[in-house]
Amino acid sequence: MARYVTCVLTLAFCGWVTSSTVSQAARDARDRGESTETAGSAELEAQRLFDKAQELLQGQENDRAIKMLESVIEQYPKSRARFNAALALGKYYMQSREGVKAISYFNQLRPLEEKDKDISGSEKEMLAEATYLTGVSYFQARQYGAAFPILRKVTTEYPNSIWANQAYYYIGLSHFAQENWSKAIEALSLVGTSVDPNSPTAQYAEAGRRFYVKVVDADLPVMTSLGKTATVTLQTAHGDRETIDCVPLSGAGQIAISSIPTEIGPPKIGDKVLQVTGGDRILTLYTDEMTESGEAKATRTGEVTVVSTASLVDANLWPL
Repeated sequence: MARYVTCVLTLAFCGWVTSSTVSQAARDARDRGESTETAGSAELEAQRLFDKAQELLQGQENDRAIKMLESVIEQYPKSRARFNAALALGKYYMQSREGVKAISYFNQLRPLEEKDKDISGSEKEMLAEATYLTGVSYFQARQYGAAFPILRKVTTEYPNSIWANQAYYYIGLSHFAQENWSKAIEALSLVGTSVDPNSPTAQYAEAGRRFYVKVVDADLPVMTSLGKTATVTLQTAHGDRETIDCVPLSGAGQIAISSIPTEIGPPKIGDKVLQVTGGDRILTLYTDEMTESGEAKATRTGEVTVVSTASLVDANLWPL
């Protein structure tokens, strides 16, 4: 009797410039006694450089992109775009397994914490992501003691965000690495529970990030006792199709989770990687062996849309 399937895809937030961004920059400049016209021009130029650097990264021109992102921080230290640049650099070095450098750039977003109520929605997203990625960087370095307080800060200060979901996942993995089984189970059972359906970014998911599925089904304990493995099938509008096993969470009873890496590219069916493109759709299919109404083998589905700069979808469910 499956009640719902939650699909989660982590986000890499890429900044943008809007009239409100420039207006805020102008207000900040006025508070510092600077020319608002100069500040607005500097903000636009910093954003232009950041956007160009993003294009270079997508084109695998990493050296040029890194230098351009560094120049945004160095030449425009009071711009808002510097936060986007620091976040992008942190993610680049994190992917390169240079954790110390990554953390140093993530920490450059810390001044956003001092803004308190003045922080914008996009800045709050960036700060939440940077905090989360700092914890992941410590996890990758096996510094679990340093990872725990940072990841818990994410779950406490950003409870209705995708970052809280991912923080629970890495908290669970950290406990697992330390063989704290009960704490690992407790944390992993919370993955997928911190979704804010009213979030303006809750309808999109980004290509290249790991995709998580959480299944809630009253039949799971019975299936487990019979030695049966719950599976979900993921298929994209562009033709990829993958079937992955779900892992039941001991103590959670009716909950099972699963995940699969995603990458941008043409479909390669059966390689255990979900190939997607911008604008793609990911359909998640789960077979409910027996519904509350007595229907056998009912298909439950959830769908997310893939874009290049977004976060997560909490998939609604409907029978086919």
